[in-house]
Amino acid sequence: MSQTIGLFPGQGSQYVGMGNRLAKGNAAAAAVFDRAGTATGVDVRQLCWETDSAELERTENAQLALTVFSLAAHSAYEAGGGAPIDGCAGHSVGAIAAAAAAGYLSIESAAVLAQTRGRLMARAPGSGGMLAVAVPARDLAEEGRKAGQDMALAFGLDVAAHNGPRQIVLSGAAPSLDMAEAALGAKAKRLSVSHAFHSRLMGPVEAEWHEVLDSVGMAKAAGTYIGCTDARPTRRGTDVLADLKRGLCHPVMWSSVMEESRAYDRLCIFGSGRAIARLARPYLQSREVLIVEDNVKLAEGAGRA
Repeated sequence: MSQTIGLFPGQGSQYVGMGNRLAKGNAAAAAVFDRAGTATGVDVRQLCWETDSAELERTENAQLALTVFSLAAHSAYEAGGGAPIDGCAGHSVGAIAAAAAAGYLSIESAAVLAQTRGRLMARAPGSGGMLAVAVPARDLAEEGRKAGQDMALAFGLDVAAHNGPRQIVLSGAAPSLDMAEAALGAKAKRLSVSHAFHSRLMGPVEAEWHEVLDSVGMAKAAGTYIGCTDARPTRRGTDVLADLKRGLCHPVMWSSVMEESRAYDRLCIFGSGRAIARLARPYLQSREVLIVEDNVKLAEGAGRA
């Protein structure tokens, strides 16, 4: 029997106007924007559709906007009779949307968590950033992870993400990033982010994030969730909670998530999915990728990457 994994994008995928066409043409998607707005006290429609790009890119805005858009796309997909989603995984903040789509969080709770997470990360002390680095492909995933750790150690940085066989992301203090960028040259690209996410520099806000998560009602058992930080499939709320807690300081193990995705016949990306679709390419083989973004004409295979 065919199985589908649902993927949810992370920060950096946002764009002005996201979700506008979808919500205007689909009542289920529109309801998600309304429910999230009521829960957070933010006009999420205005945030996603009318805010200028610089304001939308702010961490405290981007994380809420992306989460709501992804869940609106997921709700539209379900309302449109899409094939069942058998597992859910999200990149960084996308893990919150994945947890909600898998049944562990309500839409309201997911929106509030994304809003809070963005605010906490935006106010973390220190000047830092992130650097995407192209690396040689390795025969074994373990070799790639070891090489990434060695590179981070050489520059006094942390590995923020293993995105695939040819890309890692480094994170840390600005002077160390400057040194790494100068040494790596064309292999490195500075990311447009405000802080050193998924690094030790998020430590000062981690305890508060844990307290917030502990206060949120989470289902004890629901659908299959694949951890962002460990790529382990689970159907237990305690495991989902633990993965979300690790999501500030630990690296995103997206390459391992993509390896786990090989157990599924189809990938379905919800929301702003082009970046996630690109990261999936080395793992696709002949599998179909469906991006649910502007429409949900599922029978016609809309949104293929």
